[in-house]
Parts: sequence; C-alpha cells; structure tokens
Amino acid sequence: MGIQTYIALPMAALFRVSKVAAAITVWITNPITAPFIYGFNYMAGAILLGYPLNHPLFSNPSWETVWHSSRSVFSCLVVGGILTGIVAGVASYFLILGMVRTAREKARRLKRKKEV
Repeated sequence: MGIQTYIALPMAALFRVSKVAAAITVWITNPITAPFIYGFNYMAGAILLGYPLNHPLFSNPSWETVWHSSRSVFSCLVVGGILTGIVAGVASYFLILGMVRTAREKARRLKRKKEV
C-alpha cells in the first residue's frame, strides 16, 4: 500500500466521503498510466510556471542533474497536478451529478408506475 492511501483515507474520513472510493481512486496511477499522468502534469506545470519543456533532467539523467533539478521538477508536478485535479474534479462533478439525476428520475418513474 502506497503513501497515497495513507493520506487519502484520513482525508476521506475528514470530509465524510467514501473511504472505499478514496482508496480505489488513488491507485489509478499504476506503472502503466504513471508516465502519462506525471508527464502531462509536468508539462502543464512547466507551461504555467514558464519552465522549458526540454528539462536537462531528461537529456542528462544523472544524480547531480536530479539533485539540481528537483525543486523545479517538483514545482511543475505540483502545479500541473493541482490544475489537472481541479479540471478533472469539476468535470467529474457534473458528470456524476447528471448520472445521479438520471438515476433518481428513473427511480421516481418506477415508483409512480408501481403506485398505479
């Protein structure tokens, strides 16, 4: 179990949301999807912060380059992740809201049908 689960579960309890959903969703970033998710988040953050997309970390992957680049890479990942999270959160909210409304309307119709 990764650290993200240990962070997500108390946050889910704090905000009184499903702990199961929180635990499942933090595991979306698996080894297959991680390069795409982190790559996209890095690029979004780099563009917003004005960093070049061709970072020396990618062309010269050494411990020295990693050490000197860690602050800018971390900043890009955090800013890009926040932006991506906000956009995905808002989009998901409206998608789920539509699904809930549709399900409730369907339940109302079934209830009316049974009453008649």
